[in-house]
Parts: sequence; C-alpha cells; structure tokens
Amino acid sequence: GFFQGTYHLSDNLELTLGGRYTHVTTRSTLITRETDIDAVNAVFASDLRFIPFEPSTGLHLYTGGTWADDPIAIANSLFVDTDGDHIRTPLGDPRTDKAEASFSEFTPMASASYFVPESQLDGSFINSALIYFTWSNGFKAGFLEPKGSDGLVTVKPELLENFELGTKLDLLENTLRINAAVYDMSFDDMQLITVGVDSSNSLIVTSTNAGKSKITGAELELSWLPIADLLISLSYSNNNYRFLEYEEFDLLDLVLGTQTRVDRSDENFAKSPEQTAALGIQYSWSTPGGTFTPRIDVSYTGEIYHGFDNGAWEARKTNPDAVFADAYYLVDARLSWESHTSGIRVAAWIKNLTDERYLNGWNASADSVGNFVEIVGEPRMFGVDVQKYF
Repeated sequence: GFFQGTYHLSDNLELTLGGRYTHVTTRSTLITRETDIDAVNAVFASDLRFIPFEPSTGLHLYTGGTWADDPIAIANSLFVDTDGDHIRTPLGDPRTDKAEASFSEFTPMASASYFVPESQLDGSFINSALIYFTWSNGFKAGFLEPKGSDGLVTVKPELLENFELGTKLDLLENTLRINAAVYDMSFDDMQLITVGVDSSNSLIVTSTNAGKSKITGAELELSWLPIADLLISLSYSNNNYRFLEYEEFDLLDLVLGTQTRVDRSDENFAKSPEQTAALGIQYSWSTPGGTFTPRIDVSYTGEIYHGFDNGAWEARKTNPDAVFADAYYLVDARLSWESHTSGIRVAAWIKNLTDERYLNGWNASADSVGNFVEIVGEPRMFGVDVQKYF
C-alpha cells in the first residue's frame, strides 16, 4: 500500500508527504542430494589401480600405471551417468527442506521543494531553479537461502534512511540543465555476500547482514546543447562507504571448531567503486536521405575492492593487486541512420574501442580457499543493429 500527497504552502514552496507499507511472505522448498560415499568407494574398489588410503574418509590412492598418467581423469572416467541427469557422481536419497518467512515494514518520506521566483532570476544566466530536501526510508525484504548442510536459513531485511539535498537548474536560455545532489544513507542490517561455514564445517558462499553501515556522497548530471543538434551529457558520482558495525566469526577458527569474533568495520565495501563518471557527445544532422547521428561515450570506473572475507582485507597490506581491481576507462562509439519515411533505423557500433583489458568481476577469498578468481570484461566488440518501426 502506498500514498503520497503534495501541499502548496505558497506559489513557490511545496511540501510532500508519503508512506509505503510492505508485507512480504516468501516460501521455499530446497531439495538436496549429497554424494553417496559408499557407492563412490565401491566404484574405486572395483578398479585395481586404486587402493584405500584412509578407509574412514573414503580417500583412495592411484598406484597403477605410469608417471605420465592423469589419475584425476582416470578416476572421473570410472563414473557414468546412469539415469540421464548429467550427473555421474552417485548420489544419496534426496533431502527436502521447507521454510516460510514473513517481513513487514512501513517506510515514510517527506520532501520540501522551493522553486526560485522568476523575478529573482531576471537578468541572470539561470532560467529556472529548484532546491529540494528529502527524507526517505527504504526496505529490502529478507529472504531464505540455502546454507550447506543446514538447509534453508533466513537473512534479515535491510533498512535504509536517506537524507538528500539537491538542486535542478536550467541555464543559458534553457540549453544547459544541471542536476546535483548530496546525500547521506544509513543502513541497518545491510545484506552482504560472504564466505562462511555450515554446521558440518563445510565452506560455503552465503549471505549475511552487516549491523550498521553508511554511504555519503554526491552526484552530478549535466545535459548541454551548445548549438543545435549537438548534445553533450556528463555524469559523475563520488561515494564514501563505511561500515559502522560489522562483526563476523573468524572463518579459520570456525573450521577448527571455535568461535572468535572479528571486527570487519574497517573494510571497504566490496564491488563498489568510490568514483564513476561518464561523458557522451552526439551530433545529429538531417539530410534528404535520413538523419545521421554519430555518438561517442567515455566512462570511468574507479578502483574496486573485491574481497569476500577478512583475510582478503588483510592481504591488501602485502598484495593489494590480489584484492583490488584497477580503475579503467571504456570508450564506445556508434553511428546511426534513421529514415524519415520507412521507419528503418540502422546503427553500427563498437564497444570498448581501445580494447581495454579490465576486470568487471572478482572474488578474493583468502580465509577460505586462499585464492582469487578474476573475470575479465568484454574485449573490443563491434556490430550492426537494424530496426524497423511500424
């Protein structure tokens, strides 16, 4: 349920009040099938090249053959897909886990907007100006998530309180528009992805909640028509991310069966660049044969931290390249043509024009598996789009 109303206190000042009530119920059914260790052991026991190494754990050693053999490939070849499910490992009987959780929250908002009187702008390069202040709240529902042998667990909802002060300006005979804002966002129980263990001490990627965290920042958006048909757009954001309360159990101690709390509130936010920017320039000109529009876009993404656990944050002291992705620029270009009469639009484009090598995905997990995985962004790509409008 949602409501919002605006009251004009004067010709230039208005007050907006609103609120939203949200109720979410989520139901999940998790079916888990684990490896049938006895069946695996039976497969190895049937091959004389493998002998038991530690019967209590089901481990086997490869002893037959030559030094050039690949024992892993040979072991894999012993298992076949018997039921057409594309899984060759023998599995035990399925285990079913069902759970239900409900979450409710009321999130109010209030905003005051002041339109600067035109009489105060006469004779200046500003054509219109709006100044606003907003207080708002946000709610992201909790959810159910598999957690290894523990089955389904509940991740708590995330709550947000935001204060924002901004302005919207039209300048230079309405050829330049500027939107700017500064904001302060406070989170309770921010939902994060981390590495943990289940009750059987198996390592898992799971979700958790940071007690309190904050984002303060500023954004700028600009659109400018310096001459007819030439459009220049610019955007920039700068954010300061901080954990205020974020504690977890030390992962290595959990694996060893003890619980030691670690304060992670000094860490950077993962997957969150502090600075981003984008610049776009396009020009359109009309000819008897149609409208041609070349465009070029340049984007900037600042340094990004990709650590999953406290060990990755500690690793930055000795090997920052293992947990931080460098800042990068990307250049895209596009040339489009649109018919005046047939409704056909053709566009040739190039993405990542400079063939920049950059990382757009990364997981650094020092405490768990002791490594990191890099995902390289798309290389230079080009193509042609053809569209028909009816």
